[in-house]
Amino acid sequence: MEALKATAYHEAGHAVMAWIQKVRLKGASIIADKDSAGHCLHEKLLKIREGGLLLTPRGRDCGEKHILICLAGGVAQTQFNPQGTRRSHMQADWDEAAAVALVLNNGDGKGTGIYLEWLVHRAKNLIALRQNWLLVEAVAPELFCKTKLTGREVEALIRQSYDDQLLRQKKQVKENRL
Repeated sequence: MEALKATAYHEAGHAVMAWIQKVRLKGASIIADKDSAGHCLHEKLLKIREGGLLLTPRGRDCGEKHILICLAGGVAQTQFNPQGTRRSHMQADWDEAAAVALVLNNGDGKGTGIYLEWLVHRAKNLIALRQNWLLVEAVAPELFCKTKLTGREVEALIRQSYDDQLLRQKKQVKENRL
């Protein structure tokens, strides 16, 4: 039961990072298959041409968004349960992030390591922001209960939580003025 809850937080982390990056969500699931314990599906970001990844400024931006989304699942899972997270829970996401980072760094292994370290730091900071963590906490329990959500359902949960936060902030500002 606790492992399934951790998977819900993992997938919610991917979903929230996609939303933060303005990437359209297609759905999230904690139904395991032979390859993973769950999935978060979003619009395709990477444009692959015959010679490899398209490295235009937009292509690089999309590659970085893709990496942040890959990393956010493990970040959220670790924030939810630091003692219960194992590297193996995040290996496929890490491998994908590292492969894209290597291409974005023209095959420079040292530069890729530094770049990934910075993106891990950035993903941790973005997920740890109270406003974003509240979004993860809005999606994860619902995903845990239903096991599968459409992109529209995930986005509606995120938007509702975001709107609730704005209302609380406005109310607090109003009370502080009085």
